[in-house]
Amino acid sequence: LNGAGIDFVVYENAFLVSAPSRYFIEAVIVEVSEDGSNWCGWSPGYSGADGTRANVQNPANYTDVAGITPVLFKQSDSNTLSAIDLFSTTTDEYGTHLSGGGDGFDLASVNFGSTGNGCNATLRDSLRSGGFVYVRLTTANSRNSTTFPANPDSFDQQGDIDGVVARSVADR
Repeated sequence: LNGAGIDFVVYENAFLVSAPSRYFIEAVIVEVSEDGSNWCGWSPGYSGADGTRANVQNPANYTDVAGITPVLFKQSDSNTLSAIDLFSTTTDEYGTHLSGGGDGFDLASVNFGSTGNGCNATLRDSLRSGGFVYVRLTTANSRNSTTFPANPDSFDQQGDIDGVVARSVADR
């Protein structure tokens, strides 16, 4: 359901290579649907000059994709976060990010509804008002290898999804 701020978080296997601008990244395009056939997504982008390691591993070169921010939730027994904490931000030596890590998506974002098979203003507005049932996660490089260069350190060029957490749910 669409609420105030981040509506759901995607956790992927990103991790720090060297602070603060080098991460192991396998970008993932995120789309949602109410019927499993028609999908709306955000406006995923990569702005790196090329596919070199330094550019592909810089999180600042990506917009509106998952797989950028490492998972921080429950890294140890001393790091316990509540459900509320997962949707709040913190700032540390690595920048500003969600307290539990992962990449957040907001159905109210101006970039939502700009891409996807069958996506139009009616579907976008329906997803915003009634929520979604399905989440589709596609490794960006497999969708468009020209726009999203492969991470040279990835052995399979596929995202490794750890989980998805929604802020709000409702009965259907």
